[in-house]
Amino acid sequence: MKLIGTNISLYRNFHRLTHGHLAKHLNVPINQIESYELGEKTPTILELNELSDLFGIEIWDFLTPTADMDEDTCIAELNNCDDESLRQIAKMNKVVKNYLKMCFLMDKFGLEEQKSFHDK
Repeated sequence: MKLIGTNISLYRNFHRLTHGHLAKHLNVPINQIESYELGEKTPTILELNELSDLFGIEIWDFLTPTADMDEDTCIAELNNCDDESLRQIAKMNKVVKNYLKMCFLMDKFGLEEQKSFHDK
């Protein structure tokens, strides 16, 4: 799907990453990343999940026609990061996303007294 590939390219460039960075992160050949960005191949849902964690976005953001790329979206300056740093950033982004989802669900279901641990 061309839209997914376009957004992968936009987010990759926004975070100043190379095809090689993404290939190492996903453990795939560089030409596979290029094929994704050109819309010749579509990443698996697991690969999209890994990329969304790395970029600090939700998977459905890859399906949004205009990817929101303002500076507030940028979680960290990823230029010149080594592989281990990229993995750690992706893990932290995932923790933050899950925490925000948990808070949303707690608010939605009125679980205020249990929510107090994050308000301290």
